[in-house]
Amino acid sequence: MNKEMVGIILISHGYFAREALKSAEMIVGRQEKIKAISVVPGMDLNETVNKLKQAVNEVKENAGAIIMTDIIGGTPSNASSILTASLNNILVISGFNMPMLLEILTSRNKNIAEISENICNVGKQGIVDITNKIKSSLK
Repeated sequence: MNKEMVGIILISHGYFAREALKSAEMIVGRQEKIKAISVVPGMDLNETVNKLKQAVNEVKENAGAIIMTDIIGGTPSNASSILTASLNNILVISGFNMPMLLEILTSRNKNIAEISENICNVGKQGIVDITNKIKSSLK
């Protein structure tokens, strides 16, 4: 019997979440139990919360769901905060980048706490000043 996988919702200003998902799937293949939500001009907080709630219902199973937002303090993270306060087994992480997304897509069979720790570490490690690293190695 396969362990259930954690559902994933990506939510961002504009189409960042949608395009990040397309890029990640180009690398790791098509994914199930994942949704991307684009918060576009004219969408208010209530509409965003409703779209997010619908997405959670579509991807969440007993393993729970992780919502990844672009930045803290914006409508995507505010809507996510509202939901995480009222739903069980939902985790919200802000500041997602491609290394974090690839990590979560390849470790969805782990528990939410373990995934959270891993993706936060990978996200930080994915930020590298390549120019400085190359110049230091040439000294």
